[in-house]
Amino acid sequence: MSVLQTITLSCWVIFILYWFINWKKVKPTLDPTPSNIWTQTVWIRLIVVAVIAFIIFVSKKLNIFSQCKTNWSGCYTSFLISRHPNFFLQLIGVILTILGMLTAIAARNKLAGNWSSTIDLKKGHELITTGIYSYVRHPIYLGIGLMGLGALFELQSIIFIFVYVILLIVYWFRIRTEEALMSKVFPKEYLKYKKKVKAVIPFMLI
Repeated sequence: MSVLQTITLSCWVIFILYWFINWKKVKPTLDPTPSNIWTQTVWIRLIVVAVIAFIIFVSKKLNIFSQCKTNWSGCYTSFLISRHPNFFLQLIGVILTILGMLTAIAARNKLAGNWSSTIDLKKGHELITTGIYSYVRHPIYLGIGLMGLGALFELQSIIFIFVYVILLIVYWFRIRTEEALMSKVFPKEYLKYKKKVKAVIPFMLI
């Protein structure tokens, strides 16, 4: 494993450990909104199935599966992980991964007990608009998105492009659902917040 790959892997390990360590600090759920959760789950499953079906379709068209049977090295190089990756892209990938990890951890720390793995309300739920949240409304998604993009540049893999697309689509649906909930719970405050702060990329993307 190269130095850059070690750094990238270390960032992901730190990110995952931080999430697990802070899991118990989350506030109790006030309203699990089962209908919303069910809707989210259905959409996410449909997206995953659609993308997997698309990958299989493209693979058959490009005859990749047949190449894998006869030439595993060629399959490995062209479809899974590049054996001869571009160093400059890898370096960019490491920088993006580190930046994404720091962004996600800073956002998770600021969100504190209000964070949730599902889209729901917590007891004493607060609308966080300070710190990193004063620059972007969804910094955790921005951070994970940067880490995913960093992994894409690091691996330089065709298959991971589709995985990353799934990640972006899933997060797009989550953002829409979260913002609908926040607008309902904090109608005046969140509307004012949305007008002032962009959703994903500071000063650029709504």
